[in-house]
Amino acid sequence: MTHFKENLAVIQQRFPNIVNRIVEIEEDSLNASSLPEEPLKKDEAWLEAVKGSVGDIKVVFVYGFSQGVALADLLETYPDRFFIVYEPDEVVFRNSMHTYDMRELLAWPQLLWVAVGESQLKMLFYKICTYMDQELAFVALRHHLEERLDLLQEIKHDFEEYHRTFLSNRRTEKHFQKTWIENSLKQLSGMLTSPSITELAGVYSGSTAVIIASGPSLEKDIEWVRKFQNHALIISAGSSIQALIKHNIVPHLATIMDGGSINAKVFENPKTLAPPLLYGSTAYHGVSDQKKSETIHAIIQNDNIGKYCMGMSEQDPTILPTPTVTGTAIQAAAWLGASRIVMMGQDLSFQEGKFYANGVEHSDEKYSEQVVKQAQHTVHNVDGGLNQTTESFLYMKDGLESLISMLPNIEFVNATRGGAVIEGTIWKPAEDVYKQIKHQSIENDSICKLLARVEFPQLKEKVTFVKSRVEHLLLDFASINEELGVMQKQIDKLQIQSRSNASKAWKTMESIEMIWGKIAEREWFSSVFETLLSDQLGDFDRILPEIAIEKDIRKKSDLVYRYLGGLGKDIQGEVPFIQKLLSESLEKMAEIKV
Repeated sequence: MTHFKENLAVIQQRFPNIVNRIVEIEEDSLNASSLPEEPLKKDEAWLEAVKGSVGDIKVVFVYGFSQGVALADLLETYPDRFFIVYEPDEVVFRNSMHTYDMRELLAWPQLLWVAVGESQLKMLFYKICTYMDQELAFVALRHHLEERLDLLQEIKHDFEEYHRTFLSNRRTEKHFQKTWIENSLKQLSGMLTSPSITELAGVYSGSTAVIIASGPSLEKDIEWVRKFQNHALIISAGSSIQALIKHNIVPHLATIMDGGSINAKVFENPKTLAPPLLYGSTAYHGVSDQKKSETIHAIIQNDNIGKYCMGMSEQDPTILPTPTVTGTAIQAAAWLGASRIVMMGQDLSFQEGKFYANGVEHSDEKYSEQVVKQAQHTVHNVDGGLNQTTESFLYMKDGLESLISMLPNIEFVNATRGGAVIEGTIWKPAEDVYKQIKHQSIENDSICKLLARVEFPQLKEKVTFVKSRVEHLLLDFASINEELGVMQKQIDKLQIQSRSNASKAWKTMESIEMIWGKIAEREWFSSVFETLLSDQLGDFDRILPEIAIEKDIRKKSDLVYRYLGGLGKDIQGEVPFIQKLLSESLEKMAEIKV
């Protein structure tokens, strides 16, 4: 008797990313010899050795699944910990799913993620780095350690290398934090008078969406895109709109996510503004300002100030930020109800020494050529060979694969000819995709007609609500600036008093704590400053326990002066910038006709 169907039902619900990895394995590759034997008796010696690695760490990365015996022992030994499991051999995993009833183990709440096969390791690293900010303990099953003693150190080293790269990318993103806040506040008026993508949920249920990226392979299949137009939703991702317009193809929907002003160049041709536009709430506001009508907005999950001003709760639907605008386009297609998403021009690598498809002209050509020449990485392509690529493209690939793993009910097709293999997709050339979708039908102006029918009930009430929030913020920023000035004087006084009059210093310390508490407890405080000054707030949060328990008033004073005083000055330095943006946002909202 096989347990595969019962186990698969749990896997589909909890770990959809591994379904295709195990379902596609040929039956004749399954054999008992490929399944390492785990003793049913608890391996006490191994568990004792594991203690040293786990210690007090709350999240445990386990290398190997095998028959699940050792994993079950770990879950029983550490019921208060969370586990992430990676099984490198798909055949071993599928064999176990056939041979044993794993339903209880797979459904264990503390088992967060399971990944299977070499191609899913980086995707797993991406998920850990994106959704966790905790130290990991690394553990390997006994038989893996017996085969390779250095295995655990290697996997830990690989993760640490990946984490460094991830943080480097995040630092680059933080460079644009002020830009994101500017865009978010300047998008408010447009968001009030355009539907959210989440409000259009399911309107194209069962359809096929074709996401067009700007990779060099697009040139080879541009005529297939033209043929797709009457049969699928054509959605351009970012700069690919230039290539489509060059070939007189108007997509059903264009998307923009990037916050930089480079997008002014992407959309400088008036024809690029012809199709309806979906913009992220932190995307460059200049494009949506030009478009004005036939727009759809998408609130980005980490746009805290936008969510606050629009009165959104944590339960309200948003879209995930991703390293590439293709991720935004995919989520748009998913919200619209597409049951199949086809990706074209998503090379994530270089073909024939080219960075972009012809017609994509917003970037510096010499710079693009230099990037291609200096590419030091390779990635497997859909033809079984290798393409040159960059660390940045690999990061985008991991992000896309993570997103795809979260959408198990959608069929993903990679139709990027010669492009990188994308985990979670099926490779099909454009001609085969056409055979699948030619019986489907969709009008070229379908989304235009949809948007023409959208009504905005209670617009006046919503505009009034958002305006009042922004006005309150503007007034409160003036107050907070005064309070910070008072606090800074108290901190300066504390430095002197801590060395001359300890009793007065302790009273001043109480006063500082009260002022700071009033500042930081404001409803909007984290929405603004956790985006704008995340590093500085992080440094302060890390030192706060030390400040709290310090009994020596001189040492306490020095810590407060350095960290809270420094943070206060950083906040004051940003107040004029925010006040200016709030005023400009109110001016734009005043133009709304209600």
